[in-house]
Amino acid sequence: MFDETVTNRINALQPAYREYILSDMPGIMAEEFGKAYQFDEAKTDVLGNAIILMLVFLLDRNQFVEFVEAECGLPRTEAKDLAKGVMAALPEDIREGYLQTVNSLVGASSKVPSEPAVTIPSIPPEPIYTSTQSAILKEGQAATAAAKSDTPHWDGQL
Repeated sequence: MFDETVTNRINALQPAYREYILSDMPGIMAEEFGKAYQFDEAKTDVLGNAIILMLVFLLDRNQFVEFVEAECGLPRTEAKDLAKGVMAALPEDIREGYLQTVNSLVGASSKVPSEPAVTIPSIPPEPIYTSTQSAILKEGQAATAAAKSDTPHWDGQL
């Protein structure tokens, strides 16, 4: 279903815009930004997918930032900078086509696509540990005291 949605979106695009998306350029862009952010191959692939999803209007810019933040492990400010960099790196005609389409989608709610944008799964927060240093010390002292009482002692007599 998702592949069909992407294919339908790509087929509905202007020919020059479609050719750009289907070319190697989004992947090359992802590789260049991946190098700059020291991404491994998996994160670079994730970035390439995010760029394509944004260009076919399945991720808006905020969702792109959230996606890159979550999946590539970038702080939010760096993910925003990356999104700005991606937009700036697009050829002018592609960037203009993207912005015109986004503006028309936002401006005319009847033209907003019926398919929902890709949802980003929420990542559960890491557990917060309530142990304090004094509690840890008390546990250690109690364990030491218990070990001393259980240990047989030689009093020197046979």
